This record gives sequence, C-alpha cells and structure tokens, in this order.
Amino acid sequence: MVFFLLAACQTPEQIAVRKQMQEQDDFDTCVSYGLRPKSEAFGNCRLQLDLARQQRYYNNYDYPYHPRIGSSIYFVR
Repeated sequence: MVFFLLAACQTPEQIAVRKQMQEQDDFDTCVSYGLRPKSEAFGNCRLQLDLARQQRYYNNYDYPYHPRIGSSIYFVR
C-alpha cells in the first residue's frame, strides 16, 4: 500500500514539466483553431480550455472533495 502512495507523488520538477506540456497543448489547440496569439479570442480560447479541464476534474472521482464519494460507497455491490 505504501508503494502505491509513493508512486502517486510527483516531484516539483515533474509537476512543472506537466504544466508546461499542458500549456503548450492549449497553445497549439488555439492556434489550430486559427486564432492569433495575444488576441482577445486567443485568451478566451485558453480560458475555455482551462475551465473545461477543471470541470472534468471536479466531475471525476479524482477530486478529493467530490460530493458523491461518500454516498457512492453505500451503492457499491
């Protein structure tokens, strides 16, 4: 069990690399839509991608304070 807990940990460097890769993916996605960097539409595109990612995170059970976690335990068969 301890091994699984340690495997889930990430170093600050790994977190920074993951964040940089996500930012590059968002940048590339907005450019692929034909938006120019530093425009208002480009900024809105990046914002919408980030909000969608947050929404997916909060709707998953990965979110530690998910409201359905406590109630779903009783319905597991």
